[in-house]
Amino acid sequence: MSALIEGHIECPFYQKNGLQTITCEGLLDNLNHTTHYFRSADEKRQHILKYCCQHGGRRCVHHRSVAVLYERGMRE
Repeated sequence: MSALIEGHIECPFYQKNGLQTITCEGLLDNLNHTTHYFRSADEKRQHILKYCCQHGGRRCVHHRSVAVLYERGMRE
């Protein structure tokens, strides 16, 4: 994936991506990240374009889960 697309990522929980993975802020207290695995690099790219680069990432299920922790004061 082009590093240029990372300039368009709006999700505050995004950390990095690999060939077929996206790494985001972790959901559990004892994990500082969560890695999402995709069947192909194209499937990962489509996810990034559809979720990570639009609406601050708020349409992503993982974003919503982590955001709730902040809303409830369980994260700072």
